Amino acid sequence: MILSRVMRALLQRSPVCGAALWAILLLIPTVSYADEKLVFERDSIRAFHARTIIIDQNDKQGNLILTFGQTLNEQLFWDSVSSKFRLTDDLDVQGTMSGSAVHAAGGTVTINSAGTTIFNVNELAVNFRIATDGETNMLFVHGTNNRVGIGTSSPDTTLDVVGTISGSSIVSNQINASQSATQGSVLVSQTNGAPVWKTQTGSMLWYIDGPLVTGSDQGQVVTMPFTLSITGLDLKVKGSPNGAAVIVDINEAGTTLFSTKPEVDAGATVEDGNHVFNDTSLAKGSEITIDIDQVGSATAGSGLTIMLHGYRQ
Repeated sequence: MILSRVMRALLQRSPVCGAALWAILLLIPTVSYADEKLVFERDSIRAFHARTIIIDQNDKQGNLILTFGQTLNEQLFWDSVSSKFRLTDDLDVQGTMSGSAVHAAGGTVTINSAGTTIFNVNELAVNFRIATDGETNMLFVHGTNNRVGIGTSSPDTTLDVVGTISGSSIVSNQINASQSATQGSVLVSQTNGAPVWKTQTGSMLWYIDGPLVTGSDQGQVVTMPFTLSITGLDLKVKGSPNGAAVIVDINEAGTTLFSTKPEVDAGATVEDGNHVFNDTSLAKGSEITIDIDQVGSATAGSGLTIMLHGYRQ
């Protein structure tokens, strides 16, 4: 019988908060159970054929304590209220620990491995989250979308940071998008503070000296070295026209850019601002020419300056 292999076993029962408490105060450290089973009940010890030890065979719903040494007094505690095992000292796992949930109630959780520490080794579509004081999603790994969020549980990109990124060096092979930048913007560093997005704008300039005459291909013909998105136009003359306005046309590959052409009214020196574009993108390699459709009537305008504004695409 198995009882002949146990040198001494002491069982004690006492009430804890109205529930029955079982305490095994001393067991022999090494016992060979072979194919038998040792069952601890409220009032007896029973042996059966199996390789199992059962404590509280009759499920009395009380708390259970397994005590190691009267002086050492370290315990493995089954809390029947919370349905959790509790240890009075550290748990050192030399192999693999698994379960539906692992809960650490305060203290420090230390992972010390000479190899690699892997979370979600089976590559399941589950999320991983680290919370801090006041921040629920300090680090959030989205297991379905394969994205990482800092300060967000719904990252839109591979790494989505809600806040400011800083460092001694930030390297990127490609910046695909920005929520605050417009097309054609560049990131400009600052002496103090974070870099800011700036729109890289420029202007194409024509100047036609002297009294104006009507005709096509006035001034220089420009071949576009890059694609330009047009943002505006300025038109002015040194000498104002009399009797009628100065009307100017700008063409891309022989086709006008306007549905309403710019003009400087009679007696004025700057354009009235009523022009309307129907083409705001000048393609790389296209030829840009200037036509003067009207110069005035009684007196022609003179000293024409044309500035076409835009940004490089």
